[in-house]
Amino acid sequence: MMAFLVTCEHGSPEIPDWLIEPMRDVSSSMVAVGTETDAHDSGAIDAAKVLSRQLKCPMIAAKYSPAVVDVNVSKRHRNVLSPQSRQLPKKTRDRIFRDIHEPFRREVETVVDRGIRKYGLLIHLSVHSFATFERPELVESSDRAATAKRTDLGLLYDPSREYEVALCLDWYDELFHSMPMLRVRRNYPRRGVSESLIRSLRKKYAPDCYVGVELQLNRAWCGRDLPVRKKVFKGIPLSLLKILTRAVEIPPDVAQEQEAA
Repeated sequence: MMAFLVTCEHGSPEIPDWLIEPMRDVSSSMVAVGTETDAHDSGAIDAAKVLSRQLKCPMIAAKYSPAVVDVNVSKRHRNVLSPQSRQLPKKTRDRIFRDIHEPFRREVETVVDRGIRKYGLLIHLSVHSFATFERPELVESSDRAATAKRTDLGLLYDPSREYEVALCLDWYDELFHSMPMLRVRRNYPRRGVSESLIRSLRKKYAPDCYVGVELQLNRAWCGRDLPVRKKVFKGIPLSLLKILTRAVEIPPDVAQEQEAA
């Protein structure tokens, strides 16, 4: 038996009401604060909702945009606050950590603890999306094609954790057969051991009871209302359940409902 948890750290474009005016004051470059910004992962929250529904598990999503604070990194990380948030008064920055950053990470850890205590094993899927092309200012090449991130779905894991390796290798193979139109790569477009919430949880939980995988979805398809989007969103958890039924027992109601869906 096992538990699942789905999280979405960067899926919201929202700015809390009490921060809209202060952030406008410190940065005239922020256009339309309180609406969608480039900072959030478009499409990620929709994918996370489908995963949670298909896996019949909790979903914890950050309520506010990473343009305020990045809940996916630790409080000590140099980029935990956005450039705009770093300019805010200390009292406001402290409130950001107290009211946004710390509660999210505490809630995730509570659910992980509960799942591991009850089932002995928890699989944590953290859902993100990425821009197909790097921003021009971040790359030396002027050739747009050279800046493309060439994958549709990235499976990010820690190569030193045997359970994560085994899961992602099997998942990669299953996705290749079940959704051949989907380009899948492992530990791309970034490394699975990079700073993240999953990385911090790995430090606390043994590899045989906590398995953390980050899903990176290309916004070229997941951020747009395309026919393939619904099919892929549903196919990702179905492929995961298929490989897990071969290895371990999962709740019968989950397996049966997914096969019938």
